[in-house]
Amino acid sequence: MALYDRDYTSAEAESVQEGASVAFMKKTYQLMGASMIAAAAGAFVTMPYAVVVQEYKWFIFGAELLILFFGLSMSRGKPGLNLAMLFLFTFLTGVSLVPLLASFIGMGNGAMIGNAFFDDFYTLWCIKYLCYQQ
Repeated sequence: MALYDRDYTSAEAESVQEGASVAFMKKTYQLMGASMIAAAAGAFVTMPYAVVVQEYKWFIFGAELLILFFGLSMSRGKPGLNLAMLFLFTFLTGVSLVPLLASFIGMGNGAMIGNAFFDDFYTLWCIKYLCYQQ
């Protein structure tokens, strides 16, 4: 992969291709970070309604599957709509995690959730630093 196998003695043609690869990786990590924020927002907004989410968990799961299999494929190639479907899917994924998060908080292990977010942030920062280091 051009991102890791760098040859500093080659011509500029390879650097243009490498620049496109780095730009693609940056865009990918931006979308992944925004998706994590959308999932966290979904969990945060619906946390007070954990009992309702637990009752309708199969409906929420069905909505996630519909978006995953039909919505994302139908919105392919339509700028704006495909991002909306991506963020709707990740928002619903955060909503579907609410019963699990509520059980952790109920057992007194709420700090585990914060540690998981910190670990994800630190891991992504390390990956970004190692991949984009010139």
